[in-house]
Amino acid sequence: MAAVLTERDEWASAFPVVILLVSVLTIGISWSFGRLVQKSQALSGELKRLENHDKLTNVASREFFFAEMERRPSVHGVILMVDLDRFKSVNDTYGHLVGDVVLRDVATLLAGNIRGEDLICRFSGEEFLIFLNRQDETTGASIGERLRSVVEKRKIPIGATDPVRITVSLGAARMDSISNLKVAITAAGEALCRAKSGGRDRLVVGWSDIETSAMEDAA
Repeated sequence: MAAVLTERDEWASAFPVVILLVSVLTIGISWSFGRLVQKSQALSGELKRLENHDKLTNVASREFFFAEMERRPSVHGVILMVDLDRFKSVNDTYGHLVGDVVLRDVATLLAGNIRGEDLICRFSGEEFLIFLNRQDETTGASIGERLRSVVEKRKIPIGATDPVRITVSLGAARMDSISNLKVAITAAGEALCRAKSGGRDRLVVGWSDIETSAMEDAA
């Protein structure tokens, strides 16, 4: 006598198939959701990076620099203020697009010649602010002079025409604590002004009358 399946028996026999379909759908939905979360996190990270970095030079923004320094309440070190010499003449001679190339190139050079624990931001226009974490006056002056020399020797490619060469002037000041940050920036700015008025392409430190330049090194 042939077995007759009841509706309940038929449902029970199909149950494993239903479970399999549900599992497949669940895995597919979970995978898709996971991908969306990853994309969302990546997008959020990129937006955060753009928010924290200067769009032209890709170094830190001024706002991020100060915010990051505030997150380091016990920091001390050396502040460097760096300014491109005669940058206006680059814009006037080659145009602002080439000026942007020069600015980006110098920013990359500066960022590439400091440590990961140091900070660099575009402070304003063609000025950059660098914090050398836990460095003393001697090391800070040595790093500043190395940065000056690296930029001076760089030939910046700008396309079909001859590469552009540019120099920088630097002012340095000691920063003993985060409460001293603005004072140190002011002192570095004043030292930078002395470097500019003293002939450019040189480092002037705010803690003594020491100054270095390419001309003095050659002598």
